[in-house]
Amino acid sequence: MRGLKLACGATLLLGVLVTLAAAQTPVPTVAVTHARGSITLEASGPIGAGPTRFTYSGRGEFNLATLRPGVTLDQLRATLSRDEEAALGLVFLEANAEPGRSLTVDLRPATTYVVAAGAGSSAALTTFTTGAPTGARAPSPDARIRMVDYGFRGPNTLPRNGSIRVQNVGTTFHFALAFPLRPGVADRRVGRAFRGGSDRAIGRVVGGPPVTVQGLISQGTTNDNEVRFARRGRYAMVCFFGEHNRLGMYRVYRVR
Repeated sequence: MRGLKLACGATLLLGVLVTLAAAQTPVPTVAVTHARGSITLEASGPIGAGPTRFTYSGRGEFNLATLRPGVTLDQLRATLSRDEEAALGLVFLEANAEPGRSLTVDLRPATTYVVAAGAGSSAALTTFTTGAPTGARAPSPDARIRMVDYGFRGPNTLPRNGSIRVQNVGTTFHFALAFPLRPGVADRRVGRAFRGGSDRAIGRVVGGPPVTVQGLISQGTTNDNEVRFARRGRYAMVCFFGEHNRLGMYRVYRVR
């Protein structure tokens, strides 16, 4: 009986040690650079499945995507050169970031991803295929936001500097920009300005350039975004894609 207890205790201890080892595995980073019409991916080793941090530098935006069934890379390249909006219908957009931004994506195993940067006929494309799981675990985010059709769900406050996990649980593409608001502007006035969509009306309520909290992503996608706000205060988060702002996709947050 005592031997059985010792065996059970050893098994439990082994499980705890394995769990701790997995939790301590750092998230691998892939540095994406776009220059002179080409993309370079720099990783510490083979890119495996699991949470992976991407950093981006270069011109244009960084896009991480998977091709929809039946679509080829050549087809995507040709469509991008003619019509970027039409190209969205050929892919599942997993991540989007501006230069200088970093985000983490949970990559699937044995999956081929397309990395695109630039715009129009100058867009550069490359691909990579994931291997086995790395065993890494993404750290807990400082805040969580869910993008729905058509609104933002989650806490009313956001960290000034930190990681914000954004999930698109809607049925279409969404993104999130956060505009600093002028002091004393009422929430109702903010709502009227963004729902109306007038640049002049929006200019009367915002107090500076927006912060990109989440780039454009497809439904079912989650990104952990490293976000830095210029100052504390009230911000209006909005999605302009497909004029979603006119459908009520905006919300006032407090950045602390």
